[in-house]
Amino acid sequence: MSKEKVCGIHRDHGKLSSAEALQSVFLVASPFDVFIRFKEKKDTHPNLDLSTWNPGWAENVVFTWQRNFTKRLYKHEANNNVSFTLFLVSCLMYFILISST
Repeated sequence: MSKEKVCGIHRDHGKLSSAEALQSVFLVASPFDVFIRFKEKKDTHPNLDLSTWNPGWAENVVFTWQRNFTKRLYKHEANNNVSFTLFLVSCLMYFILISST
């Protein structure tokens, strides 16, 4: 099985457009954890400029991902049910809070 299938990687014209396996990283890791994870794996991220990669950039990546993830949750078809929407928002806030500790 290819790495692309296992990681849920989708490409659009050769550029990475989605990597579902990274979702678990961004749900449970702090921005500093993400910084360390990518800083230590130099050979697996050839397009990452390690000379400028820093905890602040990692924080921007995590927060941007969380914002986009939240938008996708709100747009999901299951969110047409108001009580289910409140449940999803509660779960999302819980995951954000525990990931920031």
